[in-house]
Amino acid sequence: MEIKANDIVKVNTGKDKGKKGKVLKVLSGRGLILIEGVNMMVKNVRAKRQGEKGQVVKYNSPVNISNVQLFCSMWTRIIKFMNIKEKYKKIVIPGLREKFKYTNDLAVPRIVKVTLNIGLGKSLKDEKLVGVAVDVLTRISGQKPMLTKAKKSISAFKIRAGMVVGSMVTLRGKRMYNFLEKLLNIALPRVRDFQGILEKSVDQGGNLTIGFREQIVFPEIHSDEVDHLIGLEVIITTTAGSAEVGRELFRLLGIPFKKK
Repeated sequence: MEIKANDIVKVNTGKDKGKKGKVLKVLSGRGLILIEGVNMMVKNVRAKRQGEKGQVVKYNSPVNISNVQLFCSMWTRIIKFMNIKEKYKKIVIPGLREKFKYTNDLAVPRIVKVTLNIGLGKSLKDEKLVGVAVDVLTRISGQKPMLTKAKKSISAFKIRAGMVVGSMVTLRGKRMYNFLEKLLNIALPRVRDFQGILEKSVDQGGNLTIGFREQIVFPEIHSDEVDHLIGLEVIITTTAGSAEVGRELFRLLGIPFKKK
């Protein structure tokens, strides 16, 4: 679930464990929030003029968002932050069954795989960039990628059959869910001027394609080590079968779509 300003949260760890408070501000992109009355710090302020006394000022220090739970007074219980698998079981399945009238849980669409792809484009002849692309996908996915080669020659693009044109890796199971967690909670919030994903990014089969212009939005890539910025494409494949069902599936999972 997404935390917003004015939500009531409960602290799980640290010196303020068990305390509840209102969210004053969400520091998007940093994974931090300010909570009223929680993690209070003291600062000594010097007197501005001679003869005046200094002051002791108390202020809220940010708390990591992973250390809190959303407190829902309406149901008088704690709603824990769920991972993708828990969201699918507890939110997506009931939501899709209710909206699209599926008869059982096994009929509800699900995510089957995530594919990461890097195309070399104009840098086909640069062997260094091939190694960079492989290294980027290996770090991000935790799995060794494969090189994609041209199936036929295209003279207009100076491509010959068998030439390396990119790199890709396919994630399933536990690695797929771990990557989706990272994509939702870290990578997307770090995209510059991010306003949401366009709904047309979901194709007629219910699969979502997200393009990134820079690889540095992923935490495994350190900006000071990057010599070349490389774009990559993430394709989330589902069994939805239609764009409408696919969009609803991703919306329930927490994918932020751009508001019209």
